Amino acid sequence: MFEYTNENLTSVYITTYNRVELLKRAVQSVLNQSVQPYEILIVDDNSTDGTQQYLSTLQHKDKRIKWLKKSKIQPPGPQSSRNLAINSARGFFITGLDDDDYFTPDRLLTLQKAYKPHYSFVCSNYYRVSSSNISLSSIRPRKVTYKHLLNYNCVGNQVLSETWKLQKVGGFDLDLEACQDLDVWLRLTKEFGPGYRTIQPTYYQDFNPEVQRITFSDKKKIGTIQFCKKYEADIPLDVVKKRVSLLEKRGSIFDKIMCYSPRLIMIGIQNCLKLG
Repeated sequence: MFEYTNENLTSVYITTYNRVELLKRAVQSVLNQSVQPYEILIVDDNSTDGTQQYLSTLQHKDKRIKWLKKSKIQPPGPQSSRNLAINSARGFFITGLDDDDYFTPDRLLTLQKAYKPHYSFVCSNYYRVSSSNISLSSIRPRKVTYKHLLNYNCVGNQVLSETWKLQKVGGFDLDLEACQDLDVWLRLTKEFGPGYRTIQPTYYQDFNPEVQRITFSDKKKIGTIQFCKKYEADIPLDVVKKRVSLLEKRGSIFDKIMCYSPRLIMIGIQNCLKLG
């Protein structure tokens, strides 16, 4: 089996489309890591805003930066871009970064130190950033199992795993409109066992309203229904109803809160108290 050294540790991939200023922030957060990445794979989905000129200059300055260009015949969208990066990666580990998010300086060091071969992946708590405040993701289980993930995405949108593991499960499902991240984490835990979460937050997720995310789009409901259909043999019916109910435009805040279990409600309250 391939052995990792200080020279071939982690491939970081970033997918992007027409967000050159945000991309610059994301890239800089990777370059600022206390433990440097082996390579940075940036997949551009044929941007028209100056991204390509930026990437051309960037890869000439740093040989670790690989600009992966998608052809016009390749499926558009971030999931096919992620798969292109995953299949091109040469590092022992791999982790991703959305172009509108960014790392804390010690993310790679923290996740690499936490990783053990019997984990399917490692992840961390993260910060939610908006124009008005910064909040911390809810406290989650340290051990992340297949059963945990069937109930809700207790991971987030990025993990660190051994590259071959992510390649073996086939990367991201292009047929899902949403829940693609959760789908991959489920397949990883089913194939390789539980994941592990570090308590220390190492990731900033940008929730500013001007940043377009699938979380805020109609695709979320379609994708959630597709996801529930894909895992209908394992997901309890009441969980399916809760997920769909949360996506309905109608309903009071109280109605939506009651879709969560008492345990998750208490976790949210504890998190709010911790943040003040």
